[in-house]
Amino acid sequence: MKIENNNIYDNMVELKNVFNKIKYKKIKSIREDYSGMGYTFESLINKKIDSSFLPDFNGIEIKTKYKKSDSDLKLFNYSPKRDDGMAQARYFINNYGYLTKKNRIKFMRNIFYNELTELNHGHFFKLILDRENNKLIISIINYNLKIIDNSTYWNLDELKERLYTKLSYLAFIRGYIFTIDNIRYNRYTDISFYKLKDFDTFIELIKQGKIYLNFEAYQLLNTNCTKTIFDKGVAFKIKLNSIDELFDKIEI
Repeated sequence: MKIENNNIYDNMVELKNVFNKIKYKKIKSIREDYSGMGYTFESLINKKIDSSFLPDFNGIEIKTKYKKSDSDLKLFNYSPKRDDGMAQARYFINNYGYLTKKNRIKFMRNIFYNELTELNHGHFFKLILDRENNKLIISIINYNLKIIDNSTYWNLDELKERLYTKLSYLAFIRGYIFTIDNIRYNRYTDISFYKLKDFDTFIELIKQGKIYLNFEAYQLLNTNCTKTIFDKGVAFKIKLNSIDELFDKIEI
């Protein structure tokens, strides 16, 4: 596929040229874990580490993944709203969190549109697409399938804007991670470029369970009994073999 946006196309060519300069080279990782592959590449294009909802490189979002990994790909983070104004992390930790051995109250769940996600207290999560009110809703239901809370949601227009802002164009980089003398290195081998199809495709993949939501937050209980919540956000993730269903590949 070819794209009509000449500026984006030129930026893709520039990014590919940067990639080709380090392709197959042994690059020392700036982090010791698997996230080092992405952070190290971003340092090579002079991108500072941040949590911005803007694309990484001149309108292009960059994703990296260990070549032998088939784990799901995080598209972006975007937390839902609540009608009562409470942060979603605090609400779910307060009501459905569980105590860990590290003296934390944790809430972590994957939520699929085509499945019920079991919580505690006999409750379940269910995603509902409410076109009439323009919402993607996280409903909480009981064993009798009665809705007991329907106040956590994404506005579809805002979700669409976040998707297009972050992922209109994608560069997907793969490579290897290895260790020599206890030092972690990356070797980048492949780069592919993509253009987002459209928001309706994104929603359809959610309905099919190929894109799902990942919640992760915890509350640290310290010795002074003060409570601090660490919210990693709500990640929209896609099955790795479904990338070509959400994006069209661009030849550079």
